[in-house]
Amino acid sequence: MFPVVAADVELEQQRAEIGDVFRAQWPSLDPASVPPDPYTRRVITEAEVIIIGGGTGRRVAVLFPHPDFPGVHFGHRFEAGPADSGVAARQFIGVINDGALHRMMDRPPSRDSASIVWTTWGTPSTDAELQSQRSTIGAAFEGGWRPVGAGQPRVLSERDYTDARRIVDQGGWTGLDLATIHAVRDGARPGDALPPLQPRPYISHVTDADVFLHGSGSGRRVAVRFRHAGFPRVRFGHRFPLDPFCHDYESIWLKEKIETGALHRMMTSPPPTDAAGLVWTTWGSPAS
Repeated sequence: MFPVVAADVELEQQRAEIGDVFRAQWPSLDPASVPPDPYTRRVITEAEVIIIGGGTGRRVAVLFPHPDFPGVHFGHRFEAGPADSGVAARQFIGVINDGALHRMMDRPPSRDSASIVWTTWGTPSTDAELQSQRSTIGAAFEGGWRPVGAGQPRVLSERDYTDARRIVDQGGWTGLDLATIHAVRDGARPGDALPPLQPRPYISHVTDADVFLHGSGSGRRVAVRFRHAGFPRVRFGHRFPLDPFCHDYESIWLKEKIETGALHRMMTSPPPTDAAGLVWTTWGSPAS
């Protein structure tokens, strides 16, 4: 029999603590009339806590079915060695109760070779499992914001002319594009041709974006390198989180943060540049 290495001892301890949570009995509100309710009966039944993977990707995981998705067997990997594995397990059950699994299954991930559907917020074990997130975020930066009719011929309507004339004369808010306002300011009349609408950068004033995988082991994440017009000499980096409530919204949240001034606020006391010359956002997923 082979000796158990220290890492396996730690994983076995983590496995036992997580398993205890799934087997735990929770007292009901009226213990005199209702028997204790097993934690797993809330939404998760027949949970099996295992150790999976190899090398730096070796993790404690839980396999489980869900009554709302018959025929599907789910899996979730836990981060290696948290301070309290029981807390991690309870947090996992909490996000399931809050609907994370149902949101994920609106666009279900592919099954693996063992026909398991892994949660999109569990610890990935391979780069291949991060590629879905990388592709989604990369497509957003590559495609930018494309208005309806981008690249198509268009003419100035009476309504848009009136609105643009108001902006030119009085100022105020409008949903019109700048090209239309500039054309009216320069003398365009209803029926005149306008420049076709053009795609805009995904994040205003952000250019040269490169989405890639960064870090190693449990700290490996999807990240983006980019430049910002407000800081032309700085190359920024941002690491996207693994989180059930972030699925497909990670890049939207980064866009909102930057366009509402988070980068400028951060640069009032700029973080140090790393060895690769990047200044990492202070609100991104921390490096391992």
